[in-house]
Amino acid sequence: MLRTKPCSRRLGRLTACLTIALLGGCPEAGEPTLDFTASPAKIKGDGKATAGLNIEAKEANGSPGTGFVLITADRGALPPNGDPQGTFELIRGWASAKYSCNTTADPGCAGPQTLTASWRSLSASINVQVEGVAVPLDAGHPDAESAAGPDASGPDTGSEPADAGLGFDGSRPFDAATNDAALGADAGGEDGGTSADVGRGDSGLQLPPFDPNGMYMMSSVYDHWNDYEGIICNIQTPDIAAGGFYGAPYWDIQGASFRRSDGRLIYVSTSGPNTRRELRGFTVDFIASTNYPWVYAGEPWANDLLLPTPACDANPYGVGLFLINPQSSEAWYTCDHGDGTYYSSAGNAISACTMGDYPAPALQSLGEDGSRLCTHSVFDAVGTERALSQELSWVLTRPKPGGGFWAIVDRSTSNPYVFQVERWSIEPSGTVSLDGTYSSCPSGFMFVSRRESQGIDRLGRYYRLVKTLDNSGHGIARFEADFSSSSLVHDGTTYPVCQTGVNAGSWWNHFFVTAL
Repeated sequence: MLRTKPCSRRLGRLTACLTIALLGGCPEAGEPTLDFTASPAKIKGDGKATAGLNIEAKEANGSPGTGFVLITADRGALPPNGDPQGTFELIRGWASAKYSCNTTADPGCAGPQTLTASWRSLSASINVQVEGVAVPLDAGHPDAESAAGPDASGPDTGSEPADAGLGFDGSRPFDAATNDAALGADAGGEDGGTSADVGRGDSGLQLPPFDPNGMYMMSSVYDHWNDYEGIICNIQTPDIAAGGFYGAPYWDIQGASFRRSDGRLIYVSTSGPNTRRELRGFTVDFIASTNYPWVYAGEPWANDLLLPTPACDANPYGVGLFLINPQSSEAWYTCDHGDGTYYSSAGNAISACTMGDYPAPALQSLGEDGSRLCTHSVFDAVGTERALSQELSWVLTRPKPGGGFWAIVDRSTSNPYVFQVERWSIEPSGTVSLDGTYSSCPSGFMFVSRRESQGIDRLGRYYRLVKTLDNSGHGIARFEADFSSSSLVHDGTTYPVCQTGVNAGSWWNHFFVTAL
């Protein structure tokens, strides 16, 4: 009778162990090991959806494996050349790749595809299920998207497909009883990357589909690179997160926001092969927590979409600030250390704000109706600049649904028990009016004065970092849009994956992002 050691519960690892078992059993102590996983284990065969392949190799003494791993597939594409075979270097014992298969180009892609990882004398195999893509019966008629013409969301913002985004499939269940999730976020034909495997224990949790009316927070985890790395989650589901940011998120992801047209997170990256600031679209990377510390991609920026910023190409510092145009989803940006002029994705200068003491940097927000908000004035949809009817000293702004802007004015004092935050409406005509004052903090909490730790969503609800009266814990409060009440929507004392304080491997500095 063949005797084997117990193997991991996870599907990919179990399959790999079974493959090794057929060759002589799972490795005993003192032998090198090879662990090969795929997440998700099922993808669409459109050539865009990808399965994240991850390999962990260990030497006989338990130290991280070195050298190269060869991955071969029955058919399909592996980086960098799109061949069904590729060689990948182990970095601190880990290597990763992405696998895709196009059933239209190769009908044999449909069904289970076997992939094998080989390292020295060891090999491990896994199966990735590829779903066939239906071909329209009447090829003589364009599909609905083609009939609609080019991307209806607006001009090309970086040569990505119109449906590019996070690519999460929120229908996959999480079985709390077994702490084992259905692995993988079906990319659904998007280039959103691999799933975010970021649960407790050996879970495969995914961030749910992007909520355009929701609020998201950045946090971080301590990883196997001995550093803090960024993660993002919906504030109200802090145990379900996605990763793939380089370094502490406060520094690398400031000013990030989702595009409502496709749900993609746009941010300024300060990492990568150089230190220039680059405008990128986030792609989810495989990360995992089977034990402390977390496993995190070595170069998470490498698969993030690089957006065009031609006006800054000659600038050694790169991009400065950016705003998302809600009408077209185009990113308008400035150049770092420049004069503050905003440019379109084509590199054309945007008409500057002329009123008040500030030149072009005074541009604050872009409206859903084509209006533009400056520090002292507003442009209407046809480009006429008008002075604001009342000067405001706001801490943040955002476009109102349909047109115009909201501005948040904080009149709180240095006393954390004194909370007075107002929401104002600014119309394209320049009219400024007070909507109301948000309610006080939830019972048992007081506010924390941190500008980067507050936000307002598309429904007019205000979010603020708060702390307990005895200063023993932190959380996030939501103040309702009708100014009637507030409630705690994120409790940091429960130690979720995304946290608001320095505990259990999370980092203090974080901020909120939402759709613009």
